[in-house]
Amino acid sequence: HSPLNINHAKLTPMTQMLLQMVYRNFDWDDEKFRQVYREHLEDVEYFFLNSDRLLKLNICNGEGWIKLCDFLNKPIPPHAFPYLGNRRNRIFYE
Repeated sequence: HSPLNINHAKLTPMTQMLLQMVYRNFDWDDEKFRQVYREHLEDVEYFFLNSDRLLKLNICNGEGWIKLCDFLNKPIPPHAFPYLGNRRNRIFYE
């Protein structure tokens, strides 16, 4: 069962290829996706080891403009940080 309700028949060939390359599978597999995600995070952290060019922002714990703007050396915008977003991922479909 796919939490994203992915209609596999409507996946574009590019999406199928990307899912196969990244997840080595395009059927929904929670544990496989978690494993690949953890491996990706480890790879990114290793790549940026001893660097000040990686920002880890935990928006679920309330981090937002202050940490982001400090990292980018930019002023804080006058509006609220966009914590909410559209969860539908339209790139899956033609």
